[in-house]
Amino acid sequence: MSKTETKMEINKQVKWTFFVVVIVIILLLAGPYYTVWSKGMNGRAILQEAEYSRKVRVAEAQAKLDSAKLEAQAEIQRASGQAQANEVITKTLSPEVLQYQYIRMLEENGDANNEKTIIYIPVNPSTGLPVSLPNTEATRLSK
Repeated sequence: MSKTETKMEINKQVKWTFFVVVIVIILLLAGPYYTVWSKGMNGRAILQEAEYSRKVRVAEAQAKLDSAKLEAQAEIQRASGQAQANEVITKTLSPEVLQYQYIRMLEENGDANNEKTIIYIPVNPSTGLPVSLPNTEATRLSK
């Protein structure tokens, strides 16, 4: 190797060493700034996530409130309809209609159970409603 080649080789090594030293210095100086920047970005991400979660909770609460209001309105409508139906029934209800419906119910229940035996219970003539009688068989056995 000649002297010139040796100097060139040494120059290359010095350049590379200088380059490496400069890179290390830059990394040492930039490291703290990067750490601060990284933590700041992490903090922003956490803040955005918290804001998004809050917005979701608010939207869910609003949806529940809207749902409750609509359900309340529906319940009011059902009650109003039932009140109107009760009013119509009250105007048209008579003891004879009650007696007729009672007999029809007995017949339908007998048909449903494949039984043709229908027992009519005595009714009060003034109201047309069934009269409750004491169970005579049970009272006879208890004596």
